[in-house]
Amino acid sequence: MANWQDHGVIASIATTFPWADLNAWAGQIIARNNKFYMYLPMRRRGGNMAIGVAVANSITGPWKDALGKPLLENGRILQSGSTTMAKPIFTLPTRDSFMLSSTLI
Repeated sequence: MANWQDHGVIASIATTFPWADLNAWAGQIIARNNKFYMYLPMRRRGGNMAIGVAVANSITGPWKDALGKPLLENGRILQSGSTTMAKPIFTLPTRDSFMLSSTLI
């Protein structure tokens, strides 16, 4: 990262993910189909950890919640009371993409 430019805050929980309130960390941005997608673990209002996805036409935004709800959330498909950790997005040469997620108990 010899050459970089600070673009300030490009997304925030308050403006991008209104269903979340705290603890956003270790997000990942990928480019696909001329758009940018940000995957980010955070706390849903009410306490469960979740992974959200936002979409933008530019890597600097503006970012919008792609689903209006979590992509993954504890208590639905993960063990309740655990911590959801987003892992890298892998895109195969076939253009199929996968996200791995782990749960800390």
